[in-house]
Amino acid sequence: MATLALIEKSQGEYWDRLNAGAHNAARQRGDEVRIYAPLTVDPAAQLQQINAALNDGADALVIVASDLVMFAQVIERAFAAGVPVLTMDLDGYTDRRLFHFGTLPYPELGCLAAEEMLARLKGDGPVIVQAGSHAPGASGKLKGFCDRLTKADRRMVLIEPDFENPELALSRVQAALEANPDAAGLYGVYAYHCNVQARAVELSGRQPGSLPIVGFDMLEETISRLSDGSIAASIWIAEYKIGAAAAMAAGLFASHSWEEVVELLGGSFKERQNNICRLPISCFTKDNVTDYVSWLTDHK
Repeated sequence: MATLALIEKSQGEYWDRLNAGAHNAARQRGDEVRIYAPLTVDPAAQLQQINAALNDGADALVIVASDLVMFAQVIERAFAAGVPVLTMDLDGYTDRRLFHFGTLPYPELGCLAAEEMLARLKGDGPVIVQAGSHAPGASGKLKGFCDRLTKADRRMVLIEPDFENPELALSRVQAALEANPDAAGLYGVYAYHCNVQARAVELSGRQPGSLPIVGFDMLEETISRLSDGSIAASIWIAEYKIGAAAAMAAGLFASHSWEEVVELLGGSFKERQNNICRLPISCFTKDNVTDYVSWLTDHK
């Protein structure tokens, strides 16, 4: 039995779903998954968690690379100790990590969200955009979205990052709606943004669903708001499947030759930057959200 350490950037419903996938996949092999994560986004605290996982005797590390520099030394430590390092959700350290598990590149995800938004916009008012943070994933989804809307000659109002603080996000989008009564749509890069925006629309006195809201992930509130039409579309990046795939691969790396497992997964041991497993995404709306509910019922 291998002990697999998943070191994540924070805690919350998104990570709970990812962890469920990891636990279920590891259980089939007889492996144990241990979760290490600070309460909120804090790369320094996450670095401490990586060290703790190594000190606890983890046989493999799966890291969410929330910082592209800070973790380098500890990853070298793991490599020297013969502990395989993988990444998931956010990639990094491609000279050392053996494989990454995620979905599309983040700018492509942002571009897909922009296409969903453009298909729903009415009028020529601005689209309110919530940036979230300066993290690689948030920045990529922001860039892809804004680049596509700029190409379509759509105006945008960009809200300052809320750094994964939903209360701050709500107050800022409320202010943006008040300052832009002609707003035509809302977009955000993090899972909570579309729900926060739906609340803000209601609090502004507008009819729920009157402004198209496009976002990411499938939290419980997102499912409800897709069902009633107050959120137009949410792109699901299959976090459960990311966790499951990462845990299965980590178990293999912990118990077999790294070179053999890399080859089995279709990668290159020497040129690791392209060792990426991209899980398929889905876009859910009012019309097909029941498909997700059925899937979730079978995967809790």
